[in-house]
Amino acid sequence: MDDPTGTINRTTGNVTLKSATLTFFEKNIEESALYHGINTDERLAATVGHEIEHTTDENIRLNLDGSARVEDEPIKKADEIIKEYQNRKPVAAPNSSEIFRFEKELEDPRRIFHGGGW
Repeated sequence: MDDPTGTINRTTGNVTLKSATLTFFEKNIEESALYHGINTDERLAATVGHEIEHTTDENIRLNLDGSARVEDEPIKKADEIIKEYQNRKPVAAPNSSEIFRFEKELEDPRRIFHGGGW
């Protein structure tokens, strides 16, 4: 998150984020995805998760106060998301006979939904 502007009410501790800019660099996403062994959509999801962490009250406070810890939680969140993608179990594709059987079942007129149920 670049150039956040906002306010902290020092009495209540309430934080108000007025504006911020998010910039995603496609080349960086692609290179990072390759490095982590995930696809670009998955890496983009981790990047968005990272950026969302910057919108928490705690992180906005850190950012507005100029704290060096402003990246701690966002990095942790992105790492968690990346690890989830890296550790997922591959989904086996159905073989062609299973696909054909499913398509035939859909053609059965008794399988058509009629408002009150099957």
